[in-house]
Amino acid sequence: MSMVNRYTWGTIGVPILPDMTHANKYDVVVCVSVWDAQSTMDIWHRNVVWWLRGWEDWVYGEKILIDKLRQFSLYGKIITNATHLIDKCNDIGVDAECCFAGLDLDFWKKLTQVPKMPMYSGVLDHRKHKFKDNGIIDKLIYCDQNLAHVFSDSNYNKIKMREVYNACSCWLSLSTNEGFHQMPAEAALCGCPIIYNDVPHGGTSDYCTPDTATPFKTFDELLVAIDTIDYSKVNAMRNMLHAIGARESNMLRFVEMIS
Repeated sequence: MSMVNRYTWGTIGVPILPDMTHANKYDVVVCVSVWDAQSTMDIWHRNVVWWLRGWEDWVYGEKILIDKLRQFSLYGKIITNATHLIDKCNDIGVDAECCFAGLDLDFWKKLTQVPKMPMYSGVLDHRKHKFKDNGIIDKLIYCDQNLAHVFSDSNYNKIKMREVYNACSCWLSLSTNEGFHQMPAEAALCGCPIIYNDVPHGGTSDYCTPDTATPFKTFDELLVAIDTIDYSKVNAMRNMLHAIGARESNMLRFVEMIS
C-alpha cells in the first residue's frame, strides 16, 4: 500500500510493503493509488488488488488514471469503496466490485456534554483544491456564514474530530469529487444534519438521499438549507449508516473478496 500518503485523511503509520523488491513473499498486494498500481505491475505480483477510493484524476490526470485502470484490470482485481465508482469504471470498460470501508459505529456518536455552537456549519475545507467545491467556501465566507473549518491536512485526532462534529449545528458536504465521503458520515453519526451537494460523484450518494439529508444544487439552495436546518432526518440517516456496516465486519468482507 501507499508509502507516501499525501492525499488521505489521517495517517498511515507503517507501510505494508516497506520493500517492493520482496513483494512476492506476500499472498496479496493491495494498491491504493496509481503509483502503487504501477509499481505492482512492474514486479508482476501474482495476486493484486486495486482498492479504488476515489476517481483521483485531479491528482494524476484523467488519461493516466484511465490508462492505468485498464492495464491493471487485465490481470488484477479492482474494488471500489463507493458504488458510483463502479459506474465510472464500467464507462471505460473496466469491471469492478464495491466494498464499503465501514464506519466506527461505536466511536462516532452524539456526546451530550459537548455544547453546540449556534448556527455553525462544519465543513472540510477544500480550498487548496478549489475545483472540488467550485469556490463555494469562499462564497459562504463572503456571505458571513459561520463555518467550523476542518482542513484536509490538519492533525486533528479522532477524539478532537468527534468533539468538532458534536459542536456543529450541521455538516456541509460540498465536494464534487470523492469516493465514499467519510467525514459527512462520521458527522451524521454524531447527530449532525447533513446538507450535501447533489452531484453524481460527490461521495455521498451511498447514504445521502432526500429522506436522510438535505440536497442542494445551487448556492441559493445551500443558503436556504443552512438557514432552515432540518433535524427530522437525523435518525433515518443513522439507520442508513448502520446498514452500510461497521469497519471490522466490512473489512472482513474485503478479505473474503480477495481470498
